[in-house]
Amino acid sequence: MNNYYIRVFILFVLVLIEVLSSTFWMDTMPIESCRWLYLLSGLGISFYLMLRPIHREQSTSHQSLRWIPFILLLILVLWVVPSFYKIYISNALDYTHADMLPVIRVMCNRWLQHEYVYSIISDFWNGTTPIYLPAMWMPFIPATLFSFDLRWITLGLMCIGIIFIFLRKNNSWIALLFFLFIGLWFDYLIHNRSETFRLSQEGVVYFYMIILVLSIYYEQSIFIGISIALCLLSRYGIVFFAGGTLFCLFIKYGMVYIRKTILSGGILGLVFMTISGAWYNMNNFIGLPNQYLSSISQNQSKFLSVVNESLGIASYFDMDQTSWLLRIMVILLILITIVMVVCYKKNRHGFYLLAFLKLTLVIFYNLMIIPYQYLMYSSIIVSM
Repeated sequence: MNNYYIRVFILFVLVLIEVLSSTFWMDTMPIESCRWLYLLSGLGISFYLMLRPIHREQSTSHQSLRWIPFILLLILVLWVVPSFYKIYISNALDYTHADMLPVIRVMCNRWLQHEYVYSIISDFWNGTTPIYLPAMWMPFIPATLFSFDLRWITLGLMCIGIIFIFLRKNNSWIALLFFLFIGLWFDYLIHNRSETFRLSQEGVVYFYMIILVLSIYYEQSIFIGISIALCLLSRYGIVFFAGGTLFCLFIKYGMVYIRKTILSGGILGLVFMTISGAWYNMNNFIGLPNQYLSSISQNQSKFLSVVNESLGIASYFDMDQTSWLLRIMVILLILITIVMVVCYKKNRHGFYLLAFLKLTLVIFYNLMIIPYQYLMYSSIIVSM
C-alpha cells in the first residue's frame, strides 16, 4: 500500500477516536475514559504530524470524481440547516438558560445606537459586565441590525467554513473522510448537544480556526495575519503560538513576507479594537483569568458539575487549586512555542506549524479551568 495512504489511515483513526470520545462515547463510556482518549488522541495527532508529515503534493485527484465534494456539501447543508431551524423555533433565546448570546445582542444594540458597549448590563442577573472581545461579538451586528436570530450567525459561519474546506477537497475520498467526521459531529450536536449552536456563540470561533488552518496550510501571508488577528480578538488560546508562527515564517520567507502578515493582521486588529471601543476595556480583558478564578472560588457548586461531567483534566484538581492549573497551562504553552521555533529550521514542511497549532489547542482546552463542552470542539474542528 502507498505510504501516503498508510499515513492518512493512521491519522483517520486518531481523528475518529478524538471525535467519538468527545461525542457519542461520552454517553456510553465512563467520562474518565473519554477524557484520556480525547487527550491522548489529540496529542497523537500533533506528534504524528510532526514526525510523519503528509505533503499535499502527494494527493492525487480523479477529474471524473471532483463533483463528489459538492454533492456531499449539498447533503450536509440540506440536513443540518433544517434540523437547527426546528431547534431554534422551539427554543427562544433566554438569558436565564445561558446569557452569552443575550449579552452579545445587548452589545450589538449598544454599538448600533452609538453607546458604550462594555458598560454593565443591569437587566441580567444582578448586573453583568460584557467580557467579549470584539471579534467575538461584532459578527452578530448584521443579525441585530436586520432582526433575525443571532444563532444563524454561528451556524452560518460554521457552514461557510465547511464550504471553504470542501472547495479545497479535490480528492474525492479525502472529502468522504471529512464528510464522515463532520457528519458524526453534527449528528451528535443535533440529537444530544444542541446547546453548542442553540445557546453559544462558539461557531464564530470554529470559523476562525478553519480560516487559520487553511491559511497556514496554503501559506497565504495576508490571510495568516487576518486569521491570527480574528483568533486573538475572540479567544486568547493561541497568543503564544501566534508569536512563534510569525517568527517561523520570518525564518523561512524573510521580512517582506512577514511584513504583509503583520500589516494585514495589525490593520484588522486596529479596526476592530477602535470601532468596538474595546481599547477602553483593556484592563478587564487582561484581568479575565483572575475574574474566572474569583467566580469559581465564590460559587464552586455552580461549576463543579461542569468540571466533573466534561472533558479536560480540571476534574483532577480541587476547585481551590484551579490557579495552579492555569499556571501549568501558561508554562506549557510557552514551552511548546519555544520548541516550535527552535526546531523549525529542521522541519519546514507544511504540516509542522499545524502540528504545533493542534498541540497548543490540546493543551489549552484540556487544561481549561471551566471546560464547557462546546469550547472543546475547537480543537476537534482543527483535526477534521
